[in-house]
Amino acid sequence: LKSVSKYVIDGVTPEEPETPETPANTYVNEAFTNGFGSFTTQETVGDYAWVSDAQYGAKASGYVNGVSQDAESWLISPAIDLSNETAAYISFDYVINKGDVSLAAANHKLVITSNYTGDVASTEWVEVNYGAANNNNWDFHNTGKIALPESMMGQAAVVIAFKYMSTKANS
Repeated sequence: LKSVSKYVIDGVTPEEPETPETPANTYVNEAFTNGFGSFTTQETVGDYAWVSDAQYGAKASGYVNGVSQDAESWLISPAIDLSNETAAYISFDYVINKGDVSLAAANHKLVITSNYTGDVASTEWVEVNYGAANNNNWDFHNTGKIALPESMMGQAAVVIAFKYMSTKANS
C-alpha cells in the first residue's frame, strides 16, 4: 500500500482527492501528508512502520533496501463515537502499486471494531471490503462511500484500522 491519502468518516466523497470537503458531521479527516494526526501505528511483524509522506500521505511498504520483507503494520484511528448514528460511511483515496496484483485485497485490509484493546493482535476485527486493487501505477483511487457495518452503529468507541502485510516473496 503506497498511500492512504485522505480518510473521511461520515463525510462527503471528495470531488477531487486533493481537496475533499469536510461537512459538519465528519468525525475524522486526516491527510497524513504531515504526520498521522490522531492516528497511531503498530507493527506486529517486522519493523516496517507506516510513514507520513508529503506527496502520498500514509505509506506502508515491506520493500526495504531492494528486498521484500515479512511485514504487518497497522494504521489505527482514534476511537469514534457513533452512539447517536444509525448509518455512517468511510471514504478514502489509496494507491497500491508493485507486488502480485492478485494479492492486493489480501495484503491491504480495512478493518473495524467496537472493542479495541489497545493491541491489534488481541482485538477482534471486522473486515470492511473496499475493493483494494493494484493497478500497477501510482494513480490515486477513491473508494467512494463505503457503509460501515450496522453492528458498529450505536457504539461509543469505534476504531478503524488499515492493515498492510507483505512477505519475503511479495511486497
